Amino acid sequence: MAYLIPLMLLVLTAVGCAQPARYIATEQDWEAAMAALDCPAREARQSDGFQSAAVAPAPLQPGEMRCIKVSAENPAAGSGVEIIQGRSYQFAMTPLTVWYDRQVAADPINGWGENLSLWLRFIRWISIKKARSPGYDLMVLLGEVRGQPPVLFAFKDYVEQMDTKASKASGTFIAPLSGKLTLFANDVKDYYENNSGYLVLKLQLANP
Repeated sequence: MAYLIPLMLLVLTAVGCAQPARYIATEQDWEAAMAALDCPAREARQSDGFQSAAVAPAPLQPGEMRCIKVSAENPAAGSGVEIIQGRSYQFAMTPLTVWYDRQVAADPINGWGENLSLWLRFIRWISIKKARSPGYDLMVLLGEVRGQPPVLFAFKDYVEQMDTKASKASGTFIAPLSGKLTLFANDVKDYYENNSGYLVLKLQLANP
C-alpha cells in the first residue's frame, strides 16, 4: 500500500497544474444575483471575501442582512459576521458565475455531482481524502466558526428550498458555536488557486 501515497501526490500535482477556467461576472450576472436574493448590488460588490476577511466581524442585528460575495479560490472568505451560538440564521445563495474546480463545473450544494467520467471520479476519490472536510463532496460550500477547536458545517445540510429557475438555495441553520464565520469551498488545502467563480450568500437572523 506504500505506493498509494506517491501516486496520490502525483495525481494531485498533475490536477493542480491544470489550467483553471476563468469567468468574469458581467453586469447581467450581478443584476440576476441581486434580484434573486433581494440584496443591494453595492453591498455584495464591496464584500469580496478577500477584502472582508480584514474587517472586524460583528453580530447581525434584528432586521439586518449581510450579502457576501464568496470566491471559490479563497480558502477563508471573511463574512464580516460574528455568529452567536444557539441563534438561528436564515441564508440564501445563488451563483454569480459558474463555480469551477479546475475545469470541473461544480456547485456549492452538490459539489462535483455525479455526471462525471471515470477519470474524474478517480480524481475525486483521491482528492476528497485530503479535502478540508472529507465527509462532503469537493466544492460544497462550508462555513467555519473559529473556536477551540474550529467547527465546520456544510450549508447543504440546512437547505430547505431550491429554486432551480433562479438557481437559488435557501434555508436556516443554528450556530454551533460563537465566533467569526468564514466561508470556503471544500477542497484540498493547497489547491485553491486553480478554482474560479463566485457566489453571493445572504445572511440574516431567523427569529430576532
